[in-house]
Amino acid sequence: MIGRTVSHYKIEEKLGQGGMGVVYRARDLTLGRNAAVKFLSSEIADEHRRRRFQQEAQIASSLNHPNILAVYEAGTFEGQQYLVTEFVDGSTLREWIQRDKPSDKQILELLASIADALAVAHEAGIIHRDIKPENILVARAGYAKLADFGLAKLIERPAPGEAASTILDNVHTEAGAVMGTLPYMAPEQLAGKEVGRRADVFSLGVVLYEVLVGERPFTAPTTAELSYAILHSPPKPFAERKPELAPEFDALFERALAKEPAERYQSTRDLVLDLKRATARLGQPRREAQAPAQPRRSRAPIAAAVALAIAVAAGASWWSLDRADFFWKNPLADARFERFTDFAGTEMEGVISADGKFIAFLSDKDGPFDVWVTQIGGGGFLNLTKGQQPELINDEIRNLGFSADGAQIWYRVNRLNAATGENVSSGCRLIPTIGGASRPFLNSINPAWSPDGSQLVYHNPAPGDPIFVADRNGRNPRRIYIAPPGVHCHYQIWSPDGRYIYFVSGVPRDQMDIWRVPAAGGTAEQITRHNSAVAFPAFLDNHTLLYRAAADDGTGQWLYGMDVRKRIPHRLSHGVEQYRSISASADGRRLVATVTNPTASIWRVPILDRLATEVDVRRIEIPTVRAHAPRQGRDFLLYLSSKGGAAGLWKLTGSASVELWRASEGAVPTPAALSPDGSRIAFPRREGSVIRLQVMNSDGSAPRPLATSLSLRDSPTWSPDGKWIAVAAQEGNQNGVFKVPAEGGPHQRLVTGLLRSPHWSPDGTFILYSVSREGGAGSPVKAVTPDGKDHPIPPLWVRRGGDRYRILPDVKRLVFLVGEYGSQEFWLLDLSSGQRRQLTNLKTGYDLRGFDVTPDGREIVFDRIHENSDIVLIDLPPR
Repeated sequence: MIGRTVSHYKIEEKLGQGGMGVVYRARDLTLGRNAAVKFLSSEIADEHRRRRFQQEAQIASSLNHPNILAVYEAGTFEGQQYLVTEFVDGSTLREWIQRDKPSDKQILELLASIADALAVAHEAGIIHRDIKPENILVARAGYAKLADFGLAKLIERPAPGEAASTILDNVHTEAGAVMGTLPYMAPEQLAGKEVGRRADVFSLGVVLYEVLVGERPFTAPTTAELSYAILHSPPKPFAERKPELAPEFDALFERALAKEPAERYQSTRDLVLDLKRATARLGQPRREAQAPAQPRRSRAPIAAAVALAIAVAAGASWWSLDRADFFWKNPLADARFERFTDFAGTEMEGVISADGKFIAFLSDKDGPFDVWVTQIGGGGFLNLTKGQQPELINDEIRNLGFSADGAQIWYRVNRLNAATGENVSSGCRLIPTIGGASRPFLNSINPAWSPDGSQLVYHNPAPGDPIFVADRNGRNPRRIYIAPPGVHCHYQIWSPDGRYIYFVSGVPRDQMDIWRVPAAGGTAEQITRHNSAVAFPAFLDNHTLLYRAAADDGTGQWLYGMDVRKRIPHRLSHGVEQYRSISASADGRRLVATVTNPTASIWRVPILDRLATEVDVRRIEIPTVRAHAPRQGRDFLLYLSSKGGAAGLWKLTGSASVELWRASEGAVPTPAALSPDGSRIAFPRREGSVIRLQVMNSDGSAPRPLATSLSLRDSPTWSPDGKWIAVAAQEGNQNGVFKVPAEGGPHQRLVTGLLRSPHWSPDGTFILYSVSREGGAGSPVKAVTPDGKDHPIPPLWVRRGGDRYRILPDVKRLVFLVGEYGSQEFWLLDLSSGQRRQLTNLKTGYDLRGFDVTPDGREIVFDRIHENSDIVLIDLPPR
């Protein structure tokens, strides 16, 4: 296996056995970091263990805590399941103690962090069931990670008023089955009874006792005798073996190792607090037995000593809790929210000036999107650009902001090739905040001034999105960072102390995270680990960072906050309304947010010899609340819908809808594909951080995966004979368009590159695809034959993301979608002559993301996403 490439990870070294698999150190070829890759051992790869291995990936990836081993990816390689996690350069807890001989205090502080991680897992409804020293990894830097959730269970959350006693097992377990590691099992676990979070408390108590004392609390020469001791015998007295830690830990072990679950800690969080309090008291003077009476002295020195001891204990306890982010407080608590706009149209990307006096935003109030500005308390709104600057919105980057002194506003502009739609150049212009003529400023993107206004940072839309720091006017630039090819760097801001540049990096749109690099240049450092639609970082002070991100299941645009010293994310927004952007004043007392409650619906418009207008458009009535990403069959419609969470796949026949694939079985992130005869459906299914190809019958029966080594980038497409499915995907470190046998078998790569949106021509002679470029939101459209040869088509450029082209049944013409956000139209391209004709003149204010053409080629079926967004001013209370 050494030297092989799995997904985009190159295997470099075997590390040993881990749980049910063999573990290797690998190199992430995309992000240039080390990772650990665990393969399920072929010798034990029965169906039961395969399910448990997959469960480990699903459960671990759902947890977000600095002391829980992060899961990056899961998949299958050459018939073996694999799991990719962060790489911990260190050893197991047992090896660390034997090698480094740490002090009691070091051991206790480390295990307190593991107990806190376990508490977070329990609060998420997950129990581990296999806590032992081998499943706790200790890095050379001194921090610990809880690993191996292969035996974990999910605890069913009770409805109000119900008892929380039911346990849901994602891996079927026979009644009475004993699973775990014997010396660390709780009595009820050993007896094959139902186990809950208190079983983990018992196991952690055994680990804690063992690493402090040097032996376990229950020992015996045979398995049977050890089982009896755990079930019936008291633990070895802790005070006799570790008198210097008694009596602080006597009560802790009495509760943690109680035979009956009801007598143990009722909450893991209580164990965390007791552990931290007892650790904080280490080394303090102990009360001795009462001595013979002495002459009466002043009590002042004694009182002072007691007060000092209390202060030291309180300080140490506070420090320990603070380190675990125990005192985190939602910065939006008690804030005053004021909806600042109530226009009929859509408002986007609200920003606030550094002094907190002005707000700028994008709005289509007067038709096209323009730059607007208002003074807080002034009452009026000023349109600065007045329809003279098209293409103001690219929803993958920041599009406007204030200069350091607030006197000017910068905004992003594009220059397009009118004939092809190609994005020729991008840059920024400056316009006075009070209105007036604009002027060119930079041929780059996202300028942000330093806190003292003396410097600015920006990025250039070249390969790797190089980041530059320059003088305040853009002169004397010096490059401080460049990402690997194919990785983007957006949303640059300065830390309030001016030491760092924070930015969002990854693969747009949904594989991004926040990083930082010293303003003087140097090594970049990852701050968040969402691997989702992260955007718009904003600081309230030098430590409190706000940003927008999707949830773990890929849904929503939620507001998150974190202390950058601890790097524990906290979701701040819930409910229906989502946050599209966030911006903060320099003092962190005022925020401006774009709050949205998007709706999605599906419409149809005929392809006419004339320009179709809104009077020709008809809405398709669908029973579900949200509907988008349509695919039209001969007598039914496929679409995606969600009930406030991830999207599932639905089928509309007549006026009745049925859910064919539930999001709980794996969210469907992009549209499905219907086979030419309408009998089968191919669709993308999310598995953790990767997207797999799934096929099933059109009635939802017989689902099965295909080409499991591929991770899809968007929607699949069928060959006209129904024998092949083409996908844009990643395999290992290779990206491209692949064709996959619909009945299973080896797949073939047709063309290599970071490609998107394959679409097979109705006669089967070629496949369209778009090429993701390093800079700009535009992508050229190319074609390849089914045997991998280039196929000529007229020049065509489209925007990145979503459905952008469909070939009509006559194979002579192509329908494509062009236009800026909120103002998109359908056009017709003659594939022989290259001539173009506009098909529609639609109402503005909607984002069109998915469309299809009916089998007879007479109509376009498309979705409309309406943001329903407004600018909200948030005044924070004094902190």
